[in-house]
Amino acid sequence: MTLDMNVMAFWQNKLKAIGPRLTATDSHAKFIELLQDEIKNLGFNTIEFPFKINRCLQSSCSLENDSTKEKIPNLGPVPYSGITKEMGVKGEIRFFQSKHDVKMKGKVVVIKVKNFTIPKLLLMHQIAKYPRHTHIGFSIRHPLVAATLTLGKIQAAKDNGAVGVILVWEHISEDLANREVLPFTNSYLGIPSVWVYQ
Repeated sequence: MTLDMNVMAFWQNKLKAIGPRLTATDSHAKFIELLQDEIKNLGFNTIEFPFKINRCLQSSCSLENDSTKEKIPNLGPVPYSGITKEMGVKGEIRFFQSKHDVKMKGKVVVIKVKNFTIPKLLLMHQIAKYPRHTHIGFSIRHPLVAATLTLGKIQAAKDNGAVGVILVWEHISEDLANREVLPFTNSYLGIPSVWVYQ
């Protein structure tokens, strides 16, 4: 088996054109349609199992320095994090120290999120299926892993009385960070949270 780089580039561009596929969004529906069409083109039937969810969509998201009124660029909200009143939330900044930090009460907590590498075997179990001449590195870096592991810290900030959370991406390109909608597997968190780039 040989890999056709033109075919791979074609599919990568097709997926890239659809964009981030947050559950129950239009781009998610387009992705499902794409998969269904490809399966049908192979001569197979598809079966649909509709699943209803309560989708949480924030109509706006902004960050502002209360002293200077300067707008701080952000990458968007954490999906299903929290909704504020029209004036938002206000509080002093406190960097995340530990899950038991009672000084988070009434503060906006800043959590640094390192887009770290992990062994590929933790995410990929079929490396043996790759052609023998293909070299695959030992580790992989994917923002979903780091973002998902941050959920515990967001919950700790809420449990300790924080009024909001700012997540700061580290070790990720600005372009990639700007396109991510993460994490997306959590239920409603109950504390407004936004992403910013380092």
